[in-house]
Amino acid sequence: MQYLPTLRVFFGAGRYNDYRLRGETVEFLPHVGGKWRALDDSDLQLHFRFNTPVANWLREHSIRKARPPGATHAGKSRRVGSASASANESAMSEQ
Repeated sequence: MQYLPTLRVFFGAGRYNDYRLRGETVEFLPHVGGKWRALDDSDLQLHFRFNTPVANWLREHSIRKARPPGATHAGKSRRVGSASASANESAMSEQ
């Protein structure tokens, strides 16, 4: 089992989207049906342009990767804009 950095963004009424990093690729899984798919450059540009929770998580993850072992803050939760974001290192099975 491989551990992948993941993010779940909640929108209320039990809806959410999942994101994960697989190598150099950001993948997205919609709450209702669907399969994991890689975000392309235009998807990522929109997240950064609108400073979404996903963009903030990607910035944080990049910073955390550069820290020495033991200096990370896994399981950190925060509220960003109208959506709450919980970033953690969780096990996601290969699909």
